[in-house]
This record gives sequence, structure tokens and C-alpha cells, in this order.
Amino acid sequence: MPAILNKPLKFWLNLLIYLAFIFLIWMLVKFDYFSLKGLKINILNLILSLLFLFTGYLFLPKAWQNILRHHRINVSYKESVVSEGKPIFAKYLPGKFMVLIGRAGYISLKGAPLTQTSIISFKAQMISLIVNLLIGSVVVFVLPVTVTEMIVWFGLTLSIFLILFIRPVHNLAVRLVKTIFRSSATVNFINIRESLLAGFWYVAAYFFWGLGFTFLCLSISGKLMAVDLPLFSLATSVSIIAFIFPGGLGIREGTLVYFLVKSGLSPELSATISVLSRLWFLCGEIFYFALAFLLEKRLKNLTGKSMNDLNDN
Repeated sequence: MPAILNKPLKFWLNLLIYLAFIFLIWMLVKFDYFSLKGLKINILNLILSLLFLFTGYLFLPKAWQNILRHHRINVSYKESVVSEGKPIFAKYLPGKFMVLIGRAGYISLKGAPLTQTSIISFKAQMISLIVNLLIGSVVVFVLPVTVTEMIVWFGLTLSIFLILFIRPVHNLAVRLVKTIFRSSATVNFINIRESLLAGFWYVAAYFFWGLGFTFLCLSISGKLMAVDLPLFSLATSVSIIAFIFPGGLGIREGTLVYFLVKSGLSPELSATISVLSRLWFLCGEIFYFALAFLLEKRLKNLTGKSMNDLNDN
């Protein structure tokens, strides 16, 4: 990518971050997420839940790094953190595509075409989605669900699996995306074997997120339920699918309430947990953003350049 494009792209990426911050605060205030009066929380369990949440975020960059390397885009772990962490709040702008483009935009500054990195970013999101769907399937088997819910759940899982891992379907999907973006960028096929390593890192991340959510529920309800661990993955996958909503705001919480009630908790307690889970997960996103900010500063100190200037080499 020519160096002259760095400043405009950097400007738009930073503007995206600032707009996301503003939109996030507005949505939290609008939906009254800050109102948790009279809530009794076990502080030790809450701290443990946050530690598990933060640990999960440390595995995410490994998956993104692995997927990029498969497409012959070599990035370090630190660069992977920066590319994912800096634009993380873009998900609160309308449309999940904003955070995908933000991540792809940072990587494209290393010289790869933005269209190519955007498609790779979308494929990474699909791999993470199918991992969430598979983990969340445990809930479908454990809790009482309707036949319709089970058909929809496994239909979504199968559709994403076909797009990712069946070459003719994959090629058709890529051609459609490339036609929309009017680009000739090359995007490699990822088969099942080559996806296992990235999938492993996603499983590790979502396992710790689920463990954190389990302790979050324990800190509020005082009940330890094994179904809480895969439940967060189920709710996350539903919110990812809801592309047109800002950050899945309200979608994940509604899913959590629905299945927490099915697990035996009262509607009031389920609603309380779901609301607090949004603030809890926001703490994880702030941690990831701060980590990316610090690592970008460290990269700049070590190389004399920020990630936005790496493609000048």
C-alpha cells in the first residue's frame, strides 16, 4: 500500500474508534445499564470472573495471527493484539462489519489489500462463530428446547460449516463477496485440518470466557451451574449473527435471560445477571483495548514506528 494512503486510513480508523466510544456510552445510558441499585455481589467470585475473562482475551490474538499466517500475512502476536484491540469498540456502531473492517484495516497497513484482509477477517469471524455454535450446542442438549429451536440451531451450524469447509460452497461465497467489493484479491481456502489450530485458540478463549461467566453468575445467584459455561458461547453466537444490531446490544442479553430462566433461575435474577454481564464483558473489552494501546506504544518505542507505519519498510 502506498505510504500516501497511511494518514487518511489512520484518520478513519481512529475516527471509527472515537465514534464507537460515543455510541457505546449513548447505548449504555439509553438502556439504563448503569442502574444496578441494591445488588449484592460476592466480590471474590466477581474478581475471579474478571481474571478468567481477561485470560480468554489473551488467546484471541493467537487465532487471528494463525489465520493471517495461513494467508501468508506474517504478523507478530503484539501486532495481532493491536489490530484486534484498537478497533474493538467499533462493534457498538451499527453493523458487525465495522469491527471486521477495523481489524482488517490495521493489517492492510502492512501492505496487503484491504479487500483481502477484510475477507480474511470475515472468515476468522465465521470460524469463531462455528466454535461458539459448537460449544453452545451443549446447552441445546442439556436444557429443554423446542424442536424448532434445535432445527434452527443446527441449520445455522451446518450452513456456516459448508461455507467455511466445503470448497465449492466456499468459492461461491468468496466470488459473491469479491463481486460486491469489485476486487480481484486472492483469498486462500482454509480446510478443516488447517483450521484446527485457530479453532483451538478460539476454544481456549471461549472456555475462559465461559468460566468467567460461570463465576459471574455464582457471584450474583450463589448457585454454581455447569450449563453457564457453554451458555455464554450460545448467547455470543446469537449476537454475532445479529449483524444489523449495534454490537448485538440486547440480543446477547435477551438470549441469556431466556436460557437462564430455562435453567431454573427466576426471571428477575436472570435479567439482573444478563444486565451485569454486559458491564462485565465491557471490562474485558476495556482490558483488551488498553493492552493493544500499550503494546502499540511498545512497538513504536522498539522500532521507532507505529503499526501504522510498518508498511513503509
